[in-house]
Amino acid sequence: MLSISPTEQNSLRILCLIPLLAGIGVMLVGPDSIPLKGYVAQGSHQLTIDLKKPMITIDSIEQPGPKAPDHVIINEATHEDLVACPGISSKTADLILRERRAAPFFDWRDFDTRVKGMGAGKIERLKEAGVRLNNNE
Repeated sequence: MLSISPTEQNSLRILCLIPLLAGIGVMLVGPDSIPLKGYVAQGSHQLTIDLKKPMITIDSIEQPGPKAPDHVIINEATHEDLVACPGISSKTADLILRERRAAPFFDWRDFDTRVKGMGAGKIERLKEAGVRLNNNE
């Protein structure tokens, strides 16, 4: 029978745990891991996974209805998305869309100049809600 000292037992345990811990680390932050938060719709939606069906890769999930304000990009938003933003009424959304058809908004100053009635206070509330003007902002 093989006899192992307590020090050797502890060393063996550590050596056995290293591959396990490395595998868990790769699984959590490896190149194939996907942050699920970016793919789960906000609101009262339910995500169901059927383990009997093969998994497929999804690039994006389209959520019906208006986007949450922190997902709205003014230069790309629909009328419905704009109305969901704080301080933007239906009339203001129409004005934004009309001005945007002429040319996209260059920056927040351009937005303030071309969309009458916005003002610095409303623009600040939009920024605080996470509304962006451009995709690269």
